[in-house]
Amino acid sequence: MSNSDSTFESYTDQLATQLASSIFQTTDILGELVRASEKHYSGSHSQFVGEKSEAVARQLGYSEGECFEIKIAGMLHDIGKIGFPEQITSKLSSELAAEDFRYYMSHIDEAYRILSIHDGLKSIAEIVNQHHERLDGGGFPNRLRGNEILHGAKIISVVDYYHN
Repeated sequence: MSNSDSTFESYTDQLATQLASSIFQTTDILGELVRASEKHYSGSHSQFVGEKSEAVARQLGYSEGECFEIKIAGMLHDIGKIGFPEQITSKLSSELAAEDFRYYMSHIDEAYRILSIHDGLKSIAEIVNQHHERLDGGGFPNRLRGNEILHGAKIISVVDYYHN
């Protein structure tokens, strides 16, 4: 390997480390914002969903990278609810009046918008965008069915439902 190849490889390794650090810091900040908005839970719902989703993914044999991605998506799945009125966040979605439920559904679009700002979080944004989809097509926002739904979103959906 030539000296210039070695220098280039060292530089790209350094950039990759900096990018990974930036993504970790961004997800930590976003996670803190989500936890601060979860007043109606005795613990951190998003932390629970992230950790348990990661554990399920690990048990199912997902790679380290996939497990990490699912954990972060689980921790940030409700980021679109930041700023929602207490009358909506303190109830289960099944308890909401039709108008409030329509408002509640907007948290998916808002979460996707927020997470898509950072190029390093686009795949996490996709998982979060699908965590309310249902195998039978009865979910939202896109009424996806079965294999159209990302595996990470399916895992988060089950853990989220369990914890609620």
